[in-house]
Amino acid sequence: MATATKPRAVVAPIFRRQAAAQARKEITQREILRDAFINQACTATFVSTSMSVAQRGAEHADHEIVYENGAAYYRLTPLFWSYLRHAFDNATRACEAGKLGEATYLELLNRISHIYNLVLAQYGDEAVKSAEQSFTPAKWKRHCERLAKPQEPAIAEHEQNAIPVPPGTYRYPADATGAYHPVSKTALALVDAIRDKALAAGWTMNQLYRNVGIAHRDWGLVCYIGPEDRIGEIASQYIEIVSSTRSGIHSLRFYNHEVDQPWLMTGNVNREVTD
Repeated sequence: MATATKPRAVVAPIFRRQAAAQARKEITQREILRDAFINQACTATFVSTSMSVAQRGAEHADHEIVYENGAAYYRLTPLFWSYLRHAFDNATRACEAGKLGEATYLELLNRISHIYNLVLAQYGDEAVKSAEQSFTPAKWKRHCERLAKPQEPAIAEHEQNAIPVPPGTYRYPADATGAYHPVSKTALALVDAIRDKALAAGWTMNQLYRNVGIAHRDWGLVCYIGPEDRIGEIASQYIEIVSSTRSGIHSLRFYNHEVDQPWLMTGNVNREVTD
């Protein structure tokens, strides 16, 4: 006797729209982080909840969290700054009540003053003030909960709880599983235009077009092209992404990790930014 096949649940249109909206939001957030990276002399700034600062290079240009000696360092954004200011206000009240030593408080004051100058330089006074005015502890909690969630496959036919991607959404390879990165039509068109030249220079289709797999490690060139970007020089070692930001024109290099690179002797870097 044949076993009846359980019908696949149909994803309601409202959830598809929510997934698409979230994908657009994530693209915008990555663009903001990349602009901040360039504005801060091509340095990604991360801060711990104890207000210690860690600087990272181009491989972390659009990352939101890193870990150092087991401690979480969050990307410095107007939202995180607002949380730190909220925490410092609590420390101020604790010091006034005699529950926090003066030396410790002065150290926190020096740290938060330095962080304030950094966030202003990267995002500007208007963005910082807006975040401060709209901040609530619940908003920061939701942000941390989102960061704590593992990135799930965009489509995994054998997994009942996999997150579906709306029909017609670009994914390459089509049968791959892993972390999914949304890709714009503009990015696809730009890569299509240089595909033959890049393949002739030794690049692979995966390196150019892949957007499903292990986050950042497997993602291809299309995942790193913003709406205002264009492609510049194409070499066997890297492909240049020319970015237009509020601070001017900057050149980002997407490196080919399958070939020898000069920097392999000094460190493992996937992307580098040059003026």
